[in-house]
Amino acid sequence: IGSVVGVLALVVVMPLLIRPLLGFQSMPPGPTRDRFANLSRRIGFRYRDLLLWPTHGAVTNALILGLFAPVRYVVFTDRILEDLAPEELDAVLGHEAGHSLHGHIK
Repeated sequence: IGSVVGVLALVVVMPLLIRPLLGFQSMPPGPTRDRFANLSRRIGFRYRDLLLWPTHGAVTNALILGLFAPVRYVVFTDRILEDLAPEELDAVLGHEAGHSLHGHIK
C-alpha cells in the first residue's frame, strides 16, 4: 500500500517539481496562448498551464507533463514557437493533447 501511495504522490508532484528545475515559465498572454486555449476547449483538453521553455533557440520541442489536468502542463520551447506557423502549432498542440486523451503517457 505504501508503494502505491508513493507512486501516486510522485505522479502528482513530479510535474510541479520539474517546472522550476528546468526553468519553465508561464506562456505570456498573446495570440498564440489564446489560440491554444481556444483549441483546447474545442477538443476537450484540460491542463493547468501552458509553459514556455526558454532554450535560447537550442531545442525545438513540445511535451506534456502530468497525468491529471490539475497538475498537467503543456510545454513549448522558444524555438518551436518561433519556427512554426500558427496552423503547425495547432497540430503540435493536438499531437500533445492526443497523447493525454488516448492514455499514451500512463
